Amino acid sequence: AYCMCCNFLVRIVENLGGGSGELGTAVMIAALCEIPTIFLSGKLRKRFGSGRLMKFTAGMLFVKALLIYLSDSMGFLYGAMVAQLVSYSLFVPVSVYYADTRMAPGDRVRGQAMMTLVTTLGTSIGSLLGGALLEAGGVHGMLVFCVFCSLGGAVVMIAGTERVR
Repeated sequence: AYCMCCNFLVRIVENLGGGSGELGTAVMIAALCEIPTIFLSGKLRKRFGSGRLMKFTAGMLFVKALLIYLSDSMGFLYGAMVAQLVSYSLFVPVSVYYADTRMAPGDRVRGQAMMTLVTTLGTSIGSLLGGALLEAGGVHGMLVFCVFCSLGGAVVMIAGTERVR
């Protein structure tokens, strides 16, 4: 769902009446929101734990997909892009910390590589599926799928993530 919203953001922006300038602004907002999260991720992990943050980011990935779906104007979409602060930009470093704490010392690199592999597979599937969904149901249909897909992913991730001390 995250990948579809990113890869086909141009179509989402066009659907809201925007053009290349608005697309650039939306991407810039999301990118700028990643900077403080990257710098603070270590402190957040120490404060809240990687397991708790994994669950939080799962919920926030769903919230971001929902906000993008609900966007009825470029201003609303820009606001939805701010959710990048606590969604994917936090998920990436926290998932590495989480894998590091859950794996035996000799398997930690493999665990981190598996987290990257799963993300890459999701990106590939999302790219292929997103195009097909756009053709079949337009932007609205794709975004409805994204909301339900991210909800399902959040439920699975929250249920499957162990609390780490």
